[in-house]
Amino acid sequence: MKRLYFEESQLLRQTRWVWLVVLAMALILAVITSVLILSSDGLPSEKSLSNSSILLTMLFSFASLAVAVFILLSMKLETRINGDGIQYRFIPNKPRWNTISKTDIAKAEVRRNRNIFATGVIGYHRNVFRKMVSITISGNAHLWLNLKNNQTLMLGTQRPEELERALKRLLSTETDL
Repeated sequence: MKRLYFEESQLLRQTRWVWLVVLAMALILAVITSVLILSSDGLPSEKSLSNSSILLTMLFSFASLAVAVFILLSMKLETRINGDGIQYRFIPNKPRWNTISKTDIAKAEVRRNRNIFATGVIGYHRNVFRKMVSITISGNAHLWLNLKNNQTLMLGTQRPEELERALKRLLSTETDL
């Protein structure tokens, strides 16, 4: 492995609003479950839900919420730039390191504007019509890579100045010592 110019790791745990949404979902789930339990007591026996069906519904709902929280906790975007090129991985979608060599890059730039329709918000998004892959977790800047095979890759970053310096260094050097 050649000398490392830039390294960044982004976790979804750092994004507060996502956890507010998860908390709101948990509260709504708890309210719905409570209403089901309380409303089934006053109904005639043929129309009321059985205790086992309420329990199963509640367990399934909380298990689904727990799985969603686990997936959100495990989301991670890692980006590295070294003498070989740009390496990235997005856990859980792309757990292996993907390498883009500097010879495959037609154009590279760091953009600080965040267009919600172009970036695809948070996560891993593939747009087959525009031949574009967007991977971002947080930050208001993105590394836009136009590759020689007419693909576009966009990686989110929280440190655009450092990324821009590393990108210039990568593209300006012919060989790495």
